Amino acid sequence: LPMLLVRERVPMTQRQSLWQGGRPNLKLFFRRPEWMQIAFLVFVFGGTQAAVQGITGPYLIDRGFSVADVGLLLGTFLTASIVCGAFLSAFLARLIGLRQLLWLAALCQVIGAGALYLLLSAATASLTLAGMLLFVLSLGMMPLVYAMSLARLNWPSPAQAGTDNAVIATLGAMGAAAGGALGSGGAEHLGYGW
Repeated sequence: LPMLLVRERVPMTQRQSLWQGGRPNLKLFFRRPEWMQIAFLVFVFGGTQAAVQGITGPYLIDRGFSVADVGLLLGTFLTASIVCGAFLSAFLARLIGLRQLLWLAALCQVIGAGALYLLLSAATASLTLAGMLLFVLSLGMMPLVYAMSLARLNWPSPAQAGTDNAVIATLGAMGAAAGGALGSGGAEHLGYGW
């Protein structure tokens, strides 16, 4: 929903002419000078998101939370922080711009890391405390998620925006698959049976 606040970069008349364009050409994306930077950012971003998500449930189960508690934590608290963070990030992006939003995202990562440290080090984490810490952790990630989403609107070239967007989305999915495998493998290596 916050993306509805962002204006399209390509005018409608140009988009109508693009619909009548030629066949997509994957080589054009990989000939761009910044394609490696885009690929790296999208791949790593997708991978880290999936790796963290893959190990969160097993960790909470091992900390003594029931499956219903984990559903409440990851469903209610996480969803609330994502919705709040998305709208807050959209407001801030319009107010301070994308570059400053990225600096804010870096600061929020430090705050989120502090929340994660408290969650990991708490001797007995109550449902309320765990929910609040997960809320802060996820809220701290939302400026980065929003900044990446906003940047992805500008990465596709106007000549073949659909093809470029498909390549970028595929690279993100490959990163998520690799990150999920890494998180799951790491969890198994650390002894998480669930």
